[in-house]
Amino acid sequence: MNYKNDDGGITLLVIVAISILLTLVSFGGFVVNGFMLASKLNNSADLVALAAARQLIDDPDSSCQIAAQLAEANEVNLITCEVLDDEVTVKVNSQSAMQNWLDNWENIGLARAGIDYLYE
Repeated sequence: MNYKNDDGGITLLVIVAISILLTLVSFGGFVVNGFMLASKLNNSADLVALAAARQLIDDPDSSCQIAAQLAEANEVNLITCEVLDDEVTVKVNSQSAMQNWLDNWENIGLARAGIDYLYE
C-alpha cells in the first residue's frame, strides 16, 4: 500500500480534537457562570429582604427604599418589594452581561423576611 498522500492526517485530527475540547470547556464555563449568577441572585435577595425587614422595626415606610439602595449596591435590580404586616418579600434580577444570554430563563432571586425571622 502507498501512504504518501496521508501526510498531515494526524495534525488534522489533533486540530479537530482541540477544537472539540475548547468548545466543551467554553460550554462548561457558560454553565458554571449561570449557576454562579443564580447563587448571587439568591444571596442578594436574602440580604435585601433581611435589610428591609430590619427597617420595618425603625421606619416601616422606608423599608422598600432601603431594599432598593442595597440592591443597587449589590448590582442587582429590585423588581418588586412588598410589605405585608411584619414581612417583606423581594424579587431581584441581575444587571450582569450574563443576563443578556439567559433572557429566555427566569433569572430571579426571591426572598421573604420578617421581624419574626430576625429574632429566631
